[in-house]
Amino acid sequence: MKKAVLYIHGKGGSAEESRRYEPLFPGFDVLGLDYHGSVPWEAGPEIAEAVCGLKKTMKA
Repeated sequence: MKKAVLYIHGKGGSAEESRRYEPLFPGFDVLGLDYHGSVPWEAGPEIAEAVCGLKKTMKA
């Protein structure tokens, strides 16, 4: 089974920031998520969709 960490940046950030965390998680794929919602309740569905997609990818 593959292992992954999903990095969700703060307001004004970007998925590229996830690269900073790669050394902290050896053996894991560290993936960043860019979302479009500006508040948590708007971004929630996008984050949930990304998690579901990641689960499917990691099982393959």
